[in-house]
Amino acid sequence: YTIQKYGEPIMPMGQVSEEVLHAAKETILKYEHAMYKFEFHTVMNLMDTYIRDANKFWAKNIKDAEADTEKRNQVLIDTLHMVKTAMVLMHPVAPKGTELLCEYLGFGKDIWNWEHVFDTLTDLAKANGETEHRLKFLEPRFDFFPMKAR
Repeated sequence: YTIQKYGEPIMPMGQVSEEVLHAAKETILKYEHAMYKFEFHTVMNLMDTYIRDANKFWAKNIKDAEADTEKRNQVLIDTLHMVKTAMVLMHPVAPKGTELLCEYLGFGKDIWNWEHVFDTLTDLAKANGETEHRLKFLEPRFDFFPMKAR
């Protein structure tokens, strides 16, 4: 929604911060190991922590960055990478909500391919030949994971 607030719903493209990439990679590797061992409780705890950390990252950084376009874009790039990572990892658990999120991000089914799990959204957009990537318009307070099924 913040992207739309400042203009067209076009995803900012750029490099994800090293610490965000590192946290995502560590989470993916721990997730893969836990899934291999059928430790689904570990998977859910891992995802709970990752998603909470992403939310804390957003809350901590967006207010300071809103007045500065470059800082705001970096926070958005980093946060969108965390969202993409969480979305891909949560897909087996919550397919409808994650597929809806994928639709709003404007990516196809290739995003679920494990070969792309470490790729950023910028990598995926550029692989599709895009120089700018349009997002689907998002209404304020839209819920991708409602308690009641759509």
